[in-house]
Amino acid sequence: MKIYKQEKADGLESKLKDPAYSSVAFSCPIELTDKNDPKGCIQKSIASLQSIGTNLNQVDLFYLKTILVSTGVNKNDDIFEPEEVWNSRKTPEDKPFNLGHDPRKIIGHMTGDWAVGEDYLPLEEDIAADDLPKKFHLLTSAVIYKYPVANDETLTEEIASLIEGIQKGEWYVSMECLFPAFDYGFFNSKGEIEEIVPRNKDTAFHTKYLRIYGGEGMYEGRKIGRVLRNITFSGKALVKKPANPDSIIFNSFSSKCVNNSRKINNLEMENKMADDNSVKLEKRNADLEKEILSLQAQLKEINEAGYKSKIENLTASITEKDGEMKNLYSKMDELTAAKVDLEKKLAENEKFLTAKSEELVKIQSDILRGNRITTLVDKGVDKAESEKIVDKFTALSDEQFTEIVDMQAKLVAKATETPSDKKEEKRVDDPSKDPADKGANAEVIDKAKKEEEIDTSVASEDVKTETCVALASFFENMLSTNKKE
Repeated sequence: MKIYKQEKADGLESKLKDPAYSSVAFSCPIELTDKNDPKGCIQKSIASLQSIGTNLNQVDLFYLKTILVSTGVNKNDDIFEPEEVWNSRKTPEDKPFNLGHDPRKIIGHMTGDWAVGEDYLPLEEDIAADDLPKKFHLLTSAVIYKYPVANDETLTEEIASLIEGIQKGEWYVSMECLFPAFDYGFFNSKGEIEEIVPRNKDTAFHTKYLRIYGGEGMYEGRKIGRVLRNITFSGKALVKKPANPDSIIFNSFSSKCVNNSRKINNLEMENKMADDNSVKLEKRNADLEKEILSLQAQLKEINEAGYKSKIENLTASITEKDGEMKNLYSKMDELTAAKVDLEKKLAENEKFLTAKSEELVKIQSDILRGNRITTLVDKGVDKAESEKIVDKFTALSDEQFTEIVDMQAKLVAKATETPSDKKEEKRVDDPSKDPADKGANAEVIDKAKKEEEIDTSVASEDVKTETCVALASFFENMLSTNKKE
């Protein structure tokens, strides 16, 4: 960071050179419920965001999504302008995730980042700087390592306890960032930024009034803050105490806002946490080189043989499972082919049975027709007439047809009965009344015989006609009855 003469004269050179004063950290609570998201903003956000990455659903990873930073002012009077935050929105990805700002306790890393509005829906990537909203957030995804590679059972238990505490809402996330320059921001009585003054050799005297460098945070009756420039988000940590109630961390995007009681606690503790964070950052940067060397020493102590053995066993198990899966897929293919072949055979059989059923119905129909024609012929009905009757009244049941046959037998019997059979008695009785008149009436008797023969012929034709009419009428009535039924 460039240091001006006036700042050196004000005794600020050592602080401006100290990395602790060119970095910022602040915390926010973890919220696991959706009771403060009545409009489902977070659910919409889930649907809109891309996945955390390509390494989802790993059994040895615990996934978190957090609001890393918001535009505006934090409790240290540090100002995050929309354009600065927007330009730095891709810097958090792949940065470390540690415990309590201790670089020796790296428990995971950040995996993705998005700029989201106050409704937690992503902002368009091609949005112009002038169109950026005054208030938006940087949302980051991260993972925690459930089973550290050091094969340290104690550390594994600590991580499990940590995750359990996160799920109970006992932990908060603290953002870390670096910046090589800053300007000055002045606030009005409402706490709104009304003027930004560039930091240069002529304005550098304002630095001593900033709270972060030991000032009171006021200049000529106005509150003064630090406008961060060229921000790089360098990591984040899990901490026990919050410092920024406006920031949020989500587990599975389950809530939009923090709970009111936590907000109250945050407000009560914010000033103390600001000081604590500054001290932690000073200590961290002073001991950074030493801590890195210590971390490297710890990595050398890893039981490589045991670790490799576990990897080999896991690889063998995976290979075995792959073989089982291949066998299952092969059997599945065989069953699928057999199913297709069976369905084809069933379709062919069904087609064959349908054809045979139709053939059987036709045969049965032909047999029934032949039997009915034969029955009518046996009863004295002409064959051609019998065929017409059967074909015309195929809808009759066997019972109805039997009634027709019985009626036809009676009609045929009536048609074949001769008139002479009916009048024989009369011809015998008339002459017996007076034998003496037999000769006298001979002429009359002959005349009567001739008239009787004529009547017999006419009567026979009438009977046939009545028979046909009666039979046709009966058939029509039977057919009409069947249709009504």
